[in-house]
Amino acid sequence: IAFLQEMNENFLADVQVDMKNTYLIMRDEEVYRYLYDQVKAKKKFFYSDESGSDYYVLGAHFTARELEKLGLGFMPRDIAAVKEAGMGFVPRLREWSDASASDMEMLADSLKEIPNLKIITFNDAVIPGVSNIPNLAQEFAKLKVPVGSFEFFNQQGLNTLALMMDKNMVRGHSISEDEMLSYTPAAAIERYTLAVSERNIRFLFVRLFGLNYPDTALGGSLKFITDIKEGIEKEGLTVGQASVLPSLPYSRIIIFIIGLGVIGGGILMMNALIPARLTAPLGVLGIIGWAGLLYVTPDLARKGFALLSVVIFPVIGTFTALQKEPRKLGGAVWALIRLSLVSLIGAVIMTGLLSDRAFMLKIDGFTGVKLAHVLPLVLVGAYLFLRDSEPVRRAVEFLNLNVKAKHILAGIALLAVLGVYIIRTGNTGTLFVTSLETMFREGMDKLMGVRPRTKEFLIGHPAMLLVLYYGYDLRKLALVLFGVIGQISLVNTYAHIHTPLIISLVRSFHGMWLGIVIGAAAVVILNYAFKL
Repeated sequence: IAFLQEMNENFLADVQVDMKNTYLIMRDEEVYRYLYDQVKAKKKFFYSDESGSDYYVLGAHFTARELEKLGLGFMPRDIAAVKEAGMGFVPRLREWSDASASDMEMLADSLKEIPNLKIITFNDAVIPGVSNIPNLAQEFAKLKVPVGSFEFFNQQGLNTLALMMDKNMVRGHSISEDEMLSYTPAAAIERYTLAVSERNIRFLFVRLFGLNYPDTALGGSLKFITDIKEGIEKEGLTVGQASVLPSLPYSRIIIFIIGLGVIGGGILMMNALIPARLTAPLGVLGIIGWAGLLYVTPDLARKGFALLSVVIFPVIGTFTALQKEPRKLGGAVWALIRLSLVSLIGAVIMTGLLSDRAFMLKIDGFTGVKLAHVLPLVLVGAYLFLRDSEPVRRAVEFLNLNVKAKHILAGIALLAVLGVYIIRTGNTGTLFVTSLETMFREGMDKLMGVRPRTKEFLIGHPAMLLVLYYGYDLRKLALVLFGVIGQISLVNTYAHIHTPLIISLVRSFHGMWLGIVIGAAAVVILNYAFKL
């Protein structure tokens, strides 16, 4: 403005330029009136000019970050165009940290004016009004429209908002702008379809290809959207209004009864570690503690006992399945199935404890994923190492061993394997996933519909089958621990409460039969090698 005023003294002659300000200049009075309210809500001190020239001016001091995150609403004429096209409206609201209660009311009122409003979503890592969420929840609840969350994109304040709105939320999936650079339309369609069919995603935020050349992008974009729709329908799902999960009945009495299963499992596990006469008093204390914890802090109690259930039952199954005597192959297979069924008791209990919309929507989540993957290994390893009649002597002998360079190298390798194993647990543990492994996973998905866990069918189940077939002794401790990894993976599959149970069951089934086939092949090859 200052430059143009130097060129033409009549240009916005009434505007006294403040070099710290950012100015919005427009010709349209409707746009000006709309933006006036938006800027007024965002900035308490601002400049406006409507002195009768051909232009309307708004000015305020915005920092670079404020400009980057600045949201100025949705133009009424654009909303009207969406309505005329017969489409629903899904706004994405920008960050707005210092919003007051009146600002939240203004925001809700502006959304109320939008026809066919479907879902309210948020654009940035922090939702607007994060310091005033109770007011935001109160205003948004009046709209009777769910808020939307994006998978793998944590937005500060969103989970709290959803809880205050009685969990009125739907989960969505999107491919980020950076990721889109490495995707083909076919790969993107496969990712969207997988998210909807396997992870209970209810809406898709779709970025289009070819928008660098908009003149030719329309046909390809329409085909892309049509292909996504057809891919979803092939999975037996319906494309339409995103539905909210229904409420689930909740009873502390039922949760208390389910939790008794964890205490029973704990007693069975302790029977292998300490004299049986001590386990009964500990069980009574466990019941009293469980009742008290459930009364005082039910959410923490449920998550804590869910963690215990996926730790205890794989350990019990392993303790009861191992024997020193060899088995026939059929007997070993049956022992592996029984061991896995014992482990699955932990999954059943965990699922019962966490059956709640908060967990299904990932507003809250299973706590202690890393611990659940490590503790069973520690418990099984320690028990098998010390379980003979003189555990103290065994421990002293171990501590007095002469350590050689090969032992140090083996220890470093073991720690590296353990580190990779821990890092790769969970949905976000993709640091060591190679492109070849990604291609392998995608191939398994296409071939089997639901991809089994690699840790189960390729490592855990074959390793455990070998131990059950040949019989256990201390030299096979490492092989047992690899087998326990399969049981841990089996149980923790069900910790993804947002995934439909049928998907997890099919995944476990494929992992089991594939693991048995690979383990049986390993037995045949090893037997042949021993004969040679």
